[in-house]
Amino acid sequence: MERSPDSSCPQLLVSVRSAAEAREALAGGCDILDVKEPRHGSLGAASASVICDVADVGSEAGVAVSSALGECIDWKQSAPLDPGSVQKAELRFVKLGLAGMGDRDHWSSEWLDVIVRCSRKLPAGSRHVAVIYADWQAARAPHPQAILDAVSEQLRTEKSDATFAGVLIDTFEKSSGRLLDAMSLEMLREIREQTSQMGQFLALAGRLNEESLSKLVDLAPDIVAVRSAACRGEDRNASVDREAVSTFRVAMQSHFEPSLRAAPASGGATHV
Repeated sequence: MERSPDSSCPQLLVSVRSAAEAREALAGGCDILDVKEPRHGSLGAASASVICDVADVGSEAGVAVSSALGECIDWKQSAPLDPGSVQKAELRFVKLGLAGMGDRDHWSSEWLDVIVRCSRKLPAGSRHVAVIYADWQAARAPHPQAILDAVSEQLRTEKSDATFAGVLIDTFEKSSGRLLDAMSLEMLREIREQTSQMGQFLALAGRLNEESLSKLVDLAPDIVAVRSAACRGEDRNASVDREAVSTFRVAMQSHFEPSLRAAPASGGATHV
């Protein structure tokens, strides 16, 4: 999940719930496919069969695929899916949410234990993305800085079973606002600085739309992740639509590519 060396534009990640949606996202020009089931929450896990189907679409297109695995607290009770059931899927990244873990005294060790347990059954080479909820109080998740500290400590231990590739900032409550309603630009800048120092990519999500993009340019995120903006009517429970994806990609290019700010791109987006 790294930005192209000849581009200042972040990569576009689109979250999909089926192989059909994955094909729509690719036709619209997304760079990364992400599998999740929005009806199950911000990081709702899709079924193993859906994850494998989307991974196959991504593999055929030569596009990286990531997958949501649900919330860590759910894995403490009953796993949302058997990671061994997707062992043959080509998943480059996976992510577990930390909603409900903020009140637990040993949340970081519990989180890492679940990550290690998953890693031992997931496809070889899959790496984890640490998730920070911008509305962490509403999610009852650990404070963003505590999560960054846990990632930094884990990177220092160099345990191969729990390696991190990056950090995703998302919103837990999808009905109460967007990313910048929940987290200030100042805090986002601090997180951007820390992820850069740790050598981790930074992905931004949270019901982002075209209006959000102009405020995020200076943060230089590596990835912009969307679901609602890629769906018909910006309804995250509707279907991903290639025209919506293309429109958002063009908006990203016009905001992040200096050469295009004065003359926004016309026509369809280019698939990477």
